[in-house]
Amino acid sequence: VDLASMSEPMRQLRLDAGLLLRETRELWLTTLVTAAVLALRHQPDDDEAILDRFQSLLETIAQRLQLDTCWKVRPMLDGKTIMAEVGIPRGPEVGEYNQEQVRWSLQYPSGTRDDAIQHLLAFKTSRQSSDSKSTSTGEEPKTKKMHL
Repeated sequence: VDLASMSEPMRQLRLDAGLLLRETRELWLTTLVTAAVLALRHQPDDDEAILDRFQSLLETIAQRLQLDTCWKVRPMLDGKTIMAEVGIPRGPEVGEYNQEQVRWSLQYPSGTRDDAIQHLLAFKTSRQSSDSKSTSTGEEPKTKKMHL
C-alpha cells in the first residue's frame, strides 16, 4: 500500500489506530487477541466470522497501515527544533506542538521534515486565530493553563 496516496478516510483510520497503538504499545496484539476471545465467548455460533474479522483487522494494522511498531517511531523534530522553527517559547506548549507533530506524522508517514515544520506553522496560525476569536468574544483561549 502506498501510504503517500492514502484517501482521507484511510488517513483518519491510520490516525485513530496509531494513537491507540501508541498508548498500548506492545500490548496491542494481546489486547486484540483478548477482544477476539471475548467476542467468541459471547457469540460462539459466529466463530468463523469473528476470527475472519479479527484477522482482517490484524492485517490492516500491520500491513495496510504499517502501524505494528508505530510507538517506536521518534518524531522528526525535537523540542528545541520546534521552538526554533515555529517560534514558540519553552514550556508546556512545546509538548502540544510535539503531540500535533505525532498526529500529523501518523496521517502523513511519507512527509518530510520541511513538511512537518510547515504543518506546525499552520497549526500555530490556526491556534492564534482560534485564541484571538475566543478573546474577542470574551471566552477563555483554548490553551492549557496551570494553576498553582
